[in-house]
Formats: sequence, C-alpha cells, structure tokens
Amino acid sequence: MMAPQQSDPWGDHAHSLHRRRAHRRSTPHAHRLRRHQDTGASKPDAAAESSSPRQQEPEPTKDDSEGSADETETGTLPDFTGQGLQEAQDGAQAAGFYVLTSSDATGADRMQIFDRSWKVCSQTPAAGEHPTSTTVNFDTVKLGENC
Repeated sequence: MMAPQQSDPWGDHAHSLHRRRAHRRSTPHAHRLRRHQDTGASKPDAAAESSSPRQQEPEPTKDDSEGSADETETGTLPDFTGQGLQEAQDGAQAAGFYVLTSSDATGADRMQIFDRSWKVCSQTPAAGEHPTSTTVNFDTVKLGENC
C-alpha cells in the first residue's frame, strides 16, 4: 500500500512559474507592450471628452493648410568639388542638407576619420535644386593625392 502523498509547498508555484516563463518566451515583449499600452484612462479628461456633446474639429484639407506635410523642403546644393571635406560638409549643412556621407574616390575603402585631411573630387547629387532630405555623398581623396 502506498503512503499518502504529501503536497509539495513549491510544486504549484514551480509549475505556474514554468508556464509564465514559457509564455514569455513565445511572446518576447508582449508583457512590456501590455504594460505601456495607452488606453486613454490615464488622461485626466478622457472621460469628459468622450461624453462631451461637443463635436471635434475636422482635419484640415490640403486647401485649408498653408504648409502641407506632403510638400518637401528644397534647397540649392552648391558645387563643392575641389574643397576640403570639412568645408564641404559645413557648406552643405548651411544650405540645409544634413544627410551627408563620404567615400574614398580611389576605391580603397579608406575611412574619412579626420575630415580636414580629405578633399572632395565629386559629389552626388550634382549642384542644383534638391529636396533637403536628399543624401549628399562626397567622393574624396587625401590631401596631396590626385582625384
């Protein structure tokens, strides 16, 4: 005859802990998302706004708004060929272009760590009117090298 089995005080806890860990592994960040989800209940006037008979203002149409988000800001990109890389970057930023890259024009894939030691051989895009969100790339060589 078997002795009556005593209940393990940690058995239920260990089983539920295992289930929680398994759930977290299957949904890696779900527990974080639920905690930070904004339901609007944290806003002080959420209940008052939802029950208010006042109508919400309509969204402005393209004709109503003076500066539409669809419009892209443009700027005039100067020609920086022959200038030092640092001066070219400063000039591009002054013209409103902030997405700037540089590359080694020799194809040796050298990094342009000290910008003042490099000069611009060519640029992409060419000088002219462009959206200011355009990426401007300067093809460069070290000072003293030929383009």
